Amino acid sequence: MYRECAWLLGPDSDGDSFADDDTAGFCADNCPDVYNPLQTDTDGDGIGDDCDSVLTDTDNDGVPDYIDNCPAVHNPDQSDADHDSIGDACDVCPQDPQNDPDSDGVCTSIDNCPGVANPDQADADNDGRGNACDNCPAVNNPDQSDVDHDSIGDACDVCPQDPQNDPDGDGVCTSVDNCPAAANPDQADADNDGRGNACDACPQDPQNDADGDGVCAGVDNCPGVSNADQADGDRDGIGNACDNCPAVHNPDQRDMNNNGIGDACESCWYPEATTAQSIYAIWGLSETDIYAVGGNTNPTQGYILHYNGTAWTEVYNSTAIWLHDVWGSSPGDVYAIGENGILHYDGSSWSAVQGLPYADLQGVWGSSGADIFAVGMTGKILHYNGSGWSEMQSGTTQHLLDVWGSSRDNIYAVGADGTIVHYDGMTWSPEQSTTTEWLRGIWGSSAADIYVVGDRDIILHYDGHAWSTIYKYTANMFFSISGTSSQNIYAAGWDGVYHYDGISWAYINCGLSLPLVNTIWCGSSGNVYIANRNTIKKLSATKPTLITLSSFLAEPRLRTIILTWSTESEIANAGFNVYRAASEDGEYSKLNKELIPAKGSSTQGASYEFIDKNVQNRKTYYYKLEDMDLNGVSTFHGPVSAMPRLIYGRGR
Repeated sequence: MYRECAWLLGPDSDGDSFADDDTAGFCADNCPDVYNPLQTDTDGDGIGDDCDSVLTDTDNDGVPDYIDNCPAVHNPDQSDADHDSIGDACDVCPQDPQNDPDSDGVCTSIDNCPGVANPDQADADNDGRGNACDNCPAVNNPDQSDVDHDSIGDACDVCPQDPQNDPDGDGVCTSVDNCPAAANPDQADADNDGRGNACDACPQDPQNDADGDGVCAGVDNCPGVSNADQADGDRDGIGNACDNCPAVHNPDQRDMNNNGIGDACESCWYPEATTAQSIYAIWGLSETDIYAVGGNTNPTQGYILHYNGTAWTEVYNSTAIWLHDVWGSSPGDVYAIGENGILHYDGSSWSAVQGLPYADLQGVWGSSGADIFAVGMTGKILHYNGSGWSEMQSGTTQHLLDVWGSSRDNIYAVGADGTIVHYDGMTWSPEQSTTTEWLRGIWGSSAADIYVVGDRDIILHYDGHAWSTIYKYTANMFFSISGTSSQNIYAAGWDGVYHYDGISWAYINCGLSLPLVNTIWCGSSGNVYIANRNTIKKLSATKPTLITLSSFLAEPRLRTIILTWSTESEIANAGFNVYRAASEDGEYSKLNKELIPAKGSSTQGASYEFIDKNVQNRKTYYYKLEDMDLNGVSTFHGPVSAMPRLIYGRGR
């Protein structure tokens, strides 16, 4: 490429007739310091060839320096095997495009640590990975596997799954260590909660203080309720915060009616009847056909009560016999036995059985109306075969106090000094007993599930093969036992009532102010009847109606309202309170200063009247009646309403 200019104007340092610059608006010299009158500029970059270094070819290989990949070494073929723009002729690492990035003088293609300078290329484990970059330099591991990414190869990592590598130094990796921050090589975990004892704040508590009160469940007296103070007012081991009866010692926390109030501070035994005589036995065909028998010794007096499902009534009272037990085969075939006699009920009346030998009888049971056994003192056993009574040989002179059987040829009688005799349908013979305590009651759910109770609260069990003692508690005694199945059995005595649920025995006193219980009988519907001295009580899952109210009326008069009410029966009723309000849903206030005393009984109702004179004419008033039982439990009735006004036609 050549330039032409019409004339020269300005300085011309090299004397080639081209001005050094174009300040005067003329052609400037493209190589002002080198004489080049032709102004040749092959590459057209504005710099004359005579002074343009781009066209320089230092190694004379025919490739200008500016495009020569090896300008100082003759390499006309410009070979570049690793395509790094450095010709092979002058490339230290012609096969390495990175050209030894770690600058250790070893090309990447053969460097056993391409990213780490290691000119000695030491490789102790001969795995192809230099020591300088080997994550396990002493163990051959060419794959350099490092699952936990802790820069220690799995091949030599004590804890290949643990990036912390056993920080507590107990030889147990974090991933399996139940105390990662506390050394515990034995990994002991007493409560099996996955947390080692060494770091477990509650080593005996698998829930680890679930209520967050700072007290472990193993010692927390309310493990499910926060109570840091652990207050336990009644010292029963149950904290006040979760005790269903915090003022009364009740470690079993029994709550028969599941209302959240412990039986120990709430009565679950409801009075049924009160008599002048002591009750010694209760038995029934059903819960609408129950008998209670008893009497006094001075003077001798027998007594029988009957319950028809609604009320208890006296059905027999005689000075001829003192009664100890009762049993029957049907509503028209019932026997009551006692000292010097047997009474029979035929469906209409009771009468004494004649022609019997003298016997102080204590217990009675039968397999049918034609197979009945009565046992008593000095080993007496009388048998009824459907036509008459006769004495049997018992094989003992010990007092026999109760009798029960599973069939006519499998009958047991129990009594004094641990005596147990068995009848096989032919003869009575003694059984091997496990106690010398007096045995006073027997009941069973089957021939292989029989229970006997007696003195020192002893309970024996027969499993079909042998007798064993399963319970012996205090110096008190059990008098009676009854049940409906092998998982529902009750034993009663001096210190109250115990229940067996098929697993364990539990005390269910729940409000028996005088625990002494002479007898107990279980109904099939779940109600349980007891007699403690002269009172019959019932254990019920729901509170029975103690007051049967037949009417509750409000009669208006002039500036007066007369309230009247009547009862059909009253069981353990203490009395009544009357309440008044200005509206049906308003706030009721008590009117009587003192409790209106009860006048009725379990067999007889009563009528009552209350006069309210603190009222105004032509204003409606609402009233409620509250009955209060002897245990302080109340029931409300009503409301009824009335408006005082002038009543014409009456006295003025």
